[in-house]
Amino acid sequence: MTTSTRLWRPALRHAFPAYRGPRRPLHRTLDHLRTLRNKVAHHEPIGPRDLGADRDSALLVLGYLSDDVQRWVALVDRIPAVLAERPAPCRHLSLPTQRTER
Repeated sequence: MTTSTRLWRPALRHAFPAYRGPRRPLHRTLDHLRTLRNKVAHHEPIGPRDLGADRDSALLVLGYLSDDVQRWVALVDRIPAVLAERPAPCRHLSLPTQRTER
């Protein structure tokens, strides 16, 4: 039995009572959210991420923990409103070229 199996079977699977499925997809989702958390905590850019999808992933994981908590967070979170006010990216913005003096 591997170390991760020894942890998953007796303990960790109970941390996500509503999760039904293999461990690997859950681990990928949690790792993706951990990366987002670390970027935010260290003030790193998160602009290129699909923040709406990140929110959906977080709500999904919360649902694995507790339906009540998931519903409460979905009800009170401000992320959809903030994302709706987010300006569109400036895709065609270019930096001014430097002129050389002769």
